[in-house]
Amino acid sequence: SFEMFRPSNLVLSIEAVFNPMEVVSADGGSKKHQFSVPKTLQEEVRHILEDTATAKGDPKVVLRTYHIVTAFNIEPYSPSFGPSSPNSIVQSPIRGIMTVYGYALPDPDQPDRLSVWFSGGKVECGESKSSPEFQVWKRIFGTPSAVAGGVGEV
Repeated sequence: SFEMFRPSNLVLSIEAVFNPMEVVSADGGSKKHQFSVPKTLQEEVRHILEDTATAKGDPKVVLRTYHIVTAFNIEPYSPSFGPSSPNSIVQSPIRGIMTVYGYALPDPDQPDRLSVWFSGGKVECGESKSSPEFQVWKRIFGTPSAVAGGVGEV
């Protein structure tokens, strides 16, 4: 989670990881993309989006989404987690989905690589709102959906 969410020391099991990538068009197309761009890339991204809108740019140089979607379970408490583990209130697995919003551009120096940055994300409970697990989720995170922002470069 790139330390975007708290608590950061939950014991989880990962069920699946997805990495959807889509081309971001200047007009947003059918999906509007809200993201922050690191200062070092702001000018380049602005030019790419302008060139995409006018069809003047290099078709190989496109801005893409690079989201990471992770389905997970918060594991029930075990003494091996330690007495201060936030899992101490978890009696049965709790399903959740974490989405980290990322964007990618072709690396100008290494054409077979992408430059990726992350601009935020969210963690959502996958349990019914009437379930006891949902109530435990709210005690751990404070809300049914935790949102994080900020820019991290990889």
